[in-house]
Amino acid sequence: MMKYTMKFSTLLLLTLLASKMATSPALADQPSHRQPVANRAPLAETPLVRLPIGSVRPQGWLLRQLELQREGLTGSAEQLYDALEANSGWLGGSGEGWEKSPYYTKGLIALAYTLDDKQLQERSEKWVSWVLSSQRDDGFFGPDSNNDWWPRMVVLYYLRDYYEATGDTRVVPFLTRYFRHQLTNLPNRPLTDWGRARAGDNIEIVLWTYNLTGEAWLLQLADLLAKQAYPWTEIFTDNQFYGRFEEFHPHHIVNVSQALKFSPVVWQLSHHAADRNAYAKGLVHLNRQYGRIDGQISGTEMLSGLSSTDGVELCADVERIVSTAVAARILGDATLGDEIEQVAYNSLPAHVTKDLTGITYYQLQNQVQCMNTPHGFEQDYHNGIMPGPYSGFPCCCYNWHMGWPKLVESLWAATSQGGLATVAYGPSTVEAEVAGGVSVRIVEATEYPFRDTIQLTVEPEQPVKFPLMVRIPAWCSQPKVSVNGEQLAVAVPGQYLTIDREWKANDTVKLELPMPIRTSRWVNNSIGIQRGPLTYGLEFDEQWHRVADHQGPFDEFTVTPGSDWNYALEIDADQPEQSLSVDLAEVGEVPWALESAPVVLKAHARKLSGWGLQQAKGQVVLGRGNHGWHPLKSETATLAANQPHKLRVEVDGPQFRVYVDDAEQPVLAGSDNEFGRGSIGLRAYRSTARFEDIRVNGEPVASGSDAWTTYDAAWKFDSGTIAVDEHLTAKAVLNQSNVGRKFTLEATVTVSGGGDAGLLFRVGEAADGLDNYQGYYVGITAPQSHADAAEPPTSPVTSSEPLEEVRLVPFGSTKLRVVYFPVLED
Repeated sequence: MMKYTMKFSTLLLLTLLASKMATSPALADQPSHRQPVANRAPLAETPLVRLPIGSVRPQGWLLRQLELQREGLTGSAEQLYDALEANSGWLGGSGEGWEKSPYYTKGLIALAYTLDDKQLQERSEKWVSWVLSSQRDDGFFGPDSNNDWWPRMVVLYYLRDYYEATGDTRVVPFLTRYFRHQLTNLPNRPLTDWGRARAGDNIEIVLWTYNLTGEAWLLQLADLLAKQAYPWTEIFTDNQFYGRFEEFHPHHIVNVSQALKFSPVVWQLSHHAADRNAYAKGLVHLNRQYGRIDGQISGTEMLSGLSSTDGVELCADVERIVSTAVAARILGDATLGDEIEQVAYNSLPAHVTKDLTGITYYQLQNQVQCMNTPHGFEQDYHNGIMPGPYSGFPCCCYNWHMGWPKLVESLWAATSQGGLATVAYGPSTVEAEVAGGVSVRIVEATEYPFRDTIQLTVEPEQPVKFPLMVRIPAWCSQPKVSVNGEQLAVAVPGQYLTIDREWKANDTVKLELPMPIRTSRWVNNSIGIQRGPLTYGLEFDEQWHRVADHQGPFDEFTVTPGSDWNYALEIDADQPEQSLSVDLAEVGEVPWALESAPVVLKAHARKLSGWGLQQAKGQVVLGRGNHGWHPLKSETATLAANQPHKLRVEVDGPQFRVYVDDAEQPVLAGSDNEFGRGSIGLRAYRSTARFEDIRVNGEPVASGSDAWTTYDAAWKFDSGTIAVDEHLTAKAVLNQSNVGRKFTLEATVTVSGGGDAGLLFRVGEAADGLDNYQGYYVGITAPQSHADAAEPPTSPVTSSEPLEEVRLVPFGSTKLRVVYFPVLED
């Protein structure tokens, strides 16, 4: 850190001296709100520069996708979601005043100005106007209900978009006053929790404002924010997502997705190679440990592994698209465009319904049913993979709205050499100034990612020379690029091809990007199939069942299979095109609808009678609470729902041994020395639970209500039994108890299927909230009927079933899918 500080201080001193020589740094060379904002010295020059929102417009199927969003959940969000009602804290009311409304407004503004939709623009005005009018004399703004830095970071992001679209002269002074407030107050009120994890968003807008105004003190603020944030460069470089930090933030999937841009953003300021290289190094670690075939990283909500039924959160999709686009512009790495496309064209459509009236909080690679049931995730939501407007935890239903419009924004970028670049591909038009001020429009006519041809028609207002950088996907081994029918030199996969020439009206660039079928290996040597940027999975006969009838078309559904899904493929993994055929159909307005899939792969397969749903198992878990959850150990166990189980923990200093029922050997053992003494208690999560015969060192514990302090839920105390009905969170702590170094705590615990319940010990600082305490928890989870597939059996496999032809469709077209297949023995 000393090296960083000394180098930055030198740069800052030079900039401060330069600013003193300027008569009005706040107005120095400030570009028009419609111009790309390139970096000023001493920030590093970046190869690509972000185009203002609205510079890129969607066409074809992509336009229809945004229109469906307007007609669907985004257009009706203020009628569906309580945080967006008239009493919102972000409208001056007493309602929710944290992140939900800013999330929604961020997506609303992006959609409104990408579509140039006047009605949506007018709707966004009330949110923006209240924010701008809420600023205090000291520069702080927002609801009085909280002073958290984090939700205001979301507001900064959407105010940048709003300014670019409208040129509203209130915005830049507003940001400048707020940033002055931050510089003054952050030393004594530093970033914490979510703000510490997501500070890259704040820094990005600080640097954008500096590039507009030339105010050198903004670089000092950016440096301060970087130092108060989690050390993401070290976390990504040294694989420190787990283990280094007590809290969960460094391994929370949405935090990680947002933090992917942190180090590249900071590199502009620090000029350190470690910051520049952290994105690539971190992604190697993440893909190795948590990677998925759809280009995403598993996280439910914590980074969660390589299983075929590990999920990913919808919020992670939209944040990943934004973060990777930021990194792509700063680093100039063409392969990051591949990453954007993989997430946007696989995981994002898999998370939403074809008409964009429903979302799923999680989506799984092998997802054979969407049922209201536990899934065994660390953060489990029983409706978390069910399509509907309220799936899972209520953050994604506010945050997902920016996904498609931010993809459109990210398709194109300006270049530092006065040109334009294709960052990712999709049907669109871009309008910008090149070569110092000549307007140009480029029409991108394509049915990508379903087809392999892209035609760019250049329409400058006058003949003009500028570089056009076209990205060659890394997966394309034999690309062809031609200008006005004349083929250019060989293009290199995974790099940009720069075409620097004088462009005239109706000049055309044609890209032919053949899409060979590729295979990859996953859990248990299973095989995944990709063609171009798309991943393919088994086509199901999806049976949709309405289980909640909300207003309009915004209902909730379970989805069950009306056809078999347990197939092993007959495929040559090294030459998959010898085993699979490709059928192309029309690319319609809604290509993500299962019934109108534009590409179908046909394969031969046999059913595997032994491959079915997961066997339901119970679990014993030991962990530490410190106003957040830190798992220590867990083991599977044979446990029955709604049946009493004896749970005993023997503690000797830092050593714990946990026994269940009549086991003579501990089910699990662990060690932790964080907390030395405290009370005992009971805890339940999403479970009806009953606790009987609670003892410490063999002595019964008082079971009357006056002996206990309860939190969150209504507890029942009756004749030696303490019970609680199913609730999201429930705790009860024994008053005036203090277990210390050595003791035995035991009870008979009955837990309903799918939830967990157990014992707290060495508890202190308890408050409402499941993990809002200091101390330890040992609990049991009893199984409920499981709706998720078992892992594919280890390949190669054999089957005596007849050979059948099966159809594989794009990952994003389905709510039920198998994408990790067993492979038949040769």
